[in-house]
Amino acid sequence: MGLSNTYKVLINNQDVFAKLESKPLSMTITDERDFVSDRAEITINNAQNITVPSKDAEVTIFINDTLMGRYKITSISLSSDNGYTLTIQCSGVDFKNKFKTKKYRKFTKENGNNTLGIILDTIASSNEYKHIISDTLKNEVIDDMIQNDETDLQFLNKLAKKFNASLKVNNSTIMLVERAKHNLPTININRKDITSFSMSADNLYNFQSVLVQYQDISNGGTKEITVGSGHPQYKIKTIYKSLEMAQKIAYKKLKELSQRKYEISLIIDGNEYIQAESVFKLSNIHDLIDGSWSVDIATHNLNDNGFVTSIKAVSL
Repeated sequence: MGLSNTYKVLINNQDVFAKLESKPLSMTITDERDFVSDRAEITINNAQNITVPSKDAEVTIFINDTLMGRYKITSISLSSDNGYTLTIQCSGVDFKNKFKTKKYRKFTKENGNNTLGIILDTIASSNEYKHIISDTLKNEVIDDMIQNDETDLQFLNKLAKKFNASLKVNNSTIMLVERAKHNLPTININRKDITSFSMSADNLYNFQSVLVQYQDISNGGTKEITVGSGHPQYKIKTIYKSLEMAQKIAYKKLKELSQRKYEISLIIDGNEYIQAESVFKLSNIHDLIDGSWSVDIATHNLNDNGFVTSIKAVSL
């Protein structure tokens, strides 16, 4: 599969390569779980006839007619290799200034705005962003929280960690979803699709219980509860404002810690549908790895040799 037949790059909505002899030598697109900026790098040879785009220009990339993402150019470099080689680096994060400004807000039961769904809607609307939240998260009630001299990003990231959720901001959309729980279809991968793989299992600590503290309103002191039994024991550092919230967080953490995690790295034939948080199923390969996996990092590489996808994933 030749590179020139598998991609389209628009810079400020213009297909800059369509009528030029110069084509990208290579293109790499990286999509990561959680709050890590999606990124792309495009390398072009014989670039002397190409109008160099400005920094902050918008870049839209398609592979096999599938939208891979929209980016902003962050850096441009030029070398004398291959009759002038131009390298364009891009970032998928498109923060507006308001999103990076520290703010003071109260989210409380008294104000009726202390569910994750309302909080996300409030923050997204104030920044003129769209938003997506898992149905299982939107009605989660939090203890009274104050966004005190924090950016919206910092505050949302704190909430995502508390509920073991994944936070992404891209294409002017804030996404807060349960890990590996979304509407993306499961992708089937067979042995013939795989160039290489390696798997490892990590269950070093094998925590048996979780200790968490909460504020006891009746006497103004702090109490602690344990979820599960035995050692080793994991201690949550945050002190919660109610027993109910402390128990909920502790149960979530124990469930997360008790699951034996397998990690796998694969290189497969190029698959543009693989992205962070997507789920794929391995079949008829080996008992240790057959089953469902959730993607942590997907890296798509296109060059003169074709199209391959590298994956780092965890077991479900």
